[in-house]
Amino acid sequence: GNVLLPVDTAGRVLELICVLEKHWQQHALGNYQLVLLTSVAYNTMEFAKSQLEWMNASFSTSFEHSRRNAFSTNFMKICHSKEDLVKLGRRPKVVMASLGSLESGPARELLVDWIQVPKNLVIFTQQPTAGTLAHHLHTAMADQVRVQVSRRVPLVGQELEQHRLAKAQEEERKMKEALASGGMASSADQKVEGVAGAGLVDTMQSARTSRGGLARLGGPAHPPPFRAAP
Repeated sequence: GNVLLPVDTAGRVLELICVLEKHWQQHALGNYQLVLLTSVAYNTMEFAKSQLEWMNASFSTSFEHSRRNAFSTNFMKICHSKEDLVKLGRRPKVVMASLGSLESGPARELLVDWIQVPKNLVIFTQQPTAGTLAHHLHTAMADQVRVQVSRRVPLVGQELEQHRLAKAQEEERKMKEALASGGMASSADQKVEGVAGAGLVDTMQSARTSRGGLARLGGPAHPPPFRAAP
């Protein structure tokens, strides 16, 4: 049978990897597949390899003497999706899968697929959070637990046509709104330019009028001191 270990994507799972990897090596369990199944499995392992100085002293000491990184695993396989897990074949597996709460992720999918087989097993490596599916299973609060599973199914036939029509109508609506907003912005710019131009003309006219008024306030213009000869 298969064994499911619900885990989170980081934290205690790193300890489990080291413990299980060592156990696989000591007891020659190569016939049983050891798998880490999370969407960020590769990133988790690569980050752990680069952080040995922050871990147990035995990790860094072992690396200094043997130049072997504790997270360079020999038995554990990395999978990022349920499809990757299927590609490994039908051999018995011990799978560390996220999330530890069983509320979502590949761990929940595997639970639904494997729970019907008596030979399969679920092992909780830490106390689940209250109110989660993992907590209900761990505390055996009920003989039966209802699990709701949502799957993405491709649209076909009339549903597909309705989806395409609705998408086309939505794109057409957005285009009309964009054109309308662009036209309103253009009209507003024209109005602003017109108001600014009128204000400039009015200002110039006022200035000329003011200069004329000042001339009149100064009294009649004096005749030139010399008159041109005829």
